[in-house]
Order: sequence, then structure tokens, then C-alpha cells
Amino acid sequence: MVEEPHLESELDAARPWLSHEGLEAVAALDKLRSLDIVHHGMEPGGLPDSWAGLQHLEVLSLKLEGRAAALPGAPWAYPGSFPSLLSLSFRGWAFHGTLPAAWASPGAFPKLQSLIVASSNLAGSLPPEWAASGFPSLLRLVIEAGGLTGRFPGEWLSATTAFPSLRSLSLDSCGLSGTLPDSWGREGHLAKLELLSLSQNSLRGPLPASWLCAGLPALGAFYIYDNMITSLPSCCPRSTSPLMILHVADNHLRGTLPFTEQQCRNGTALSLRSINLSGNGLTGTLPTNWPTTLPGLVDL
Repeated sequence: MVEEPHLESELDAARPWLSHEGLEAVAALDKLRSLDIVHHGMEPGGLPDSWAGLQHLEVLSLKLEGRAAALPGAPWAYPGSFPSLLSLSFRGWAFHGTLPAAWASPGAFPKLQSLIVASSNLAGSLPPEWAASGFPSLLRLVIEAGGLTGRFPGEWLSATTAFPSLRSLSLDSCGLSGTLPDSWGREGHLAKLELLSLSQNSLRGPLPASWLCAGLPALGAFYIYDNMITSLPSCCPRSTSPLMILHVADNHLRGTLPFTEQQCRNGTALSLRSINLSGNGLTGTLPTNWPTTLPGLVDL
């Protein structure tokens, strides 16, 4: 059997603006597997709903600057839409509006593994509806949207049905405020999460003990620099914790350095290799147990 050709399309600045008619014509390329558009913008009308019928499309990457383009709404998330889509990316300041709650509708994006939305012109907040039952196959979620506001979405991952496969979550520069929910660190939630990045927001208060010492059993890298975190937990991570990177620079930390002998007893050895606590108000001396507790530390 002859394998179907892997079709790709990259549309760039061949004309000042992408016409709506031209974009609609893409839907007729029913064997298309990868579509990469880099452009200055498009004519009014937004992205065509008809693209949702591209049965074989696996990768859709859009980078638009210039004229505004709203993120596509419900028609892209109807059951049966984009049945093969694995990777979806929206980049560029042309994208505006809010993050569509409909994207997490039951049956939407059944195979999607990577979702990236990066635009400084988005508004609103992270939709709580995404915590219901959406994105069953999602492994990587990246949102970078300086125009967003609102409290940290504790309900996103406090439900066991939310993001069941997620391994990497980056919510940098999303205008997030409020405190960190203890529910994220409860056992049974985010059991597969390996990377968590919440940097350059307005998060405040203490870092919950459950995040480092109880839940998140697969977490290997945690970035939360440039916030207003006031303290680290006084507990010690489990000896089985795979955490290797902890970056909490440029916060409002006070007190002494963590992972002291009082916290990590009985010769506990952690996997940490990189710790960044710069730009805080920590005082005191280097804990004498660190050579034993942090035997693999190479970056401080």
C-alpha cells in the first residue's frame, strides 16, 4: 500500500493580508496533515470554521502579527472536529479576545497533546470550564497572555477529571493574582505533571507544603520566579521526589534557607540539582546538612 504523502503548507507575507476566501480554500485540502501560517494578519472574518473538518490534520501552527484575529470559538470544538489534531499553536499579538470555554467541551480535541496560546492582547481570565472534562489527551499546555487577569484557577486541577494526562504546564506572564491553592498538591491530582511554571505573575502568600512535600509525585522542575511568594514550606520533600529544579528567584521570601537538618532528618538525600533563591530577603548561613541532603546540587 502506498502511504499518503505528508502535506505541509506555509503561508507567509506574499500579500499584505490573508484573504478570508483564501483561508476558506484550505478546507478543501482534505489530505492536509500539517499547516503552518506565519503572516502579518488577515482580513476581517477570523479563522474559518470549515477548518474543523480537516480529518487528517495533526499540526496547526498560527503566528499572526498586525490586524486583530479572534481566537476561534465553539465550531472548532464540536464533537468530530479536528479528530486527528495533536498540536495546536496560536502565537502573535494579532490574536485577541478571551480563551474560549468551549475548547474543553466533551468530545472536543480528542487527541490534542500540545496547546500553546501566546498573545499580549488576550483579555479575561483562565476559563474555569477547562476544569470540567476537557483535553483528555493533553500533555503540554502553555499560556502566555499578559492581558489576562484574575485569581489563580484553583478549580482547574482540583477536580480529578481535569487534564488527566498533563505533564507540562506553563502559565507565565498571565496576570495571575491571589494565593496558591493547596488542592493542587493533594494526592491523586496531577500525578503525571513533570514541569510547572508560574513565573512573572502576581501570585502571593506562602508556597503550600503539599506542593513540595505531599502531592505532585512526578514534578521534576518548578519555576515560580518574579512573583510575591512570602515563604517556602518548612517540610522536606519525600526522598522519592524527582524534583531537580526549583527556581523561586525575585519573590518576597523571608527567613532562612530551606531544607535544613531540622526539616530533612535521618540523612534524607534529595534529587535537587538546581536551586535559585536570588532576589529575596533570606538570611542566615548555608545549612551544614546540605552536602548530605543535596548531594547532586550543581547550580545555586
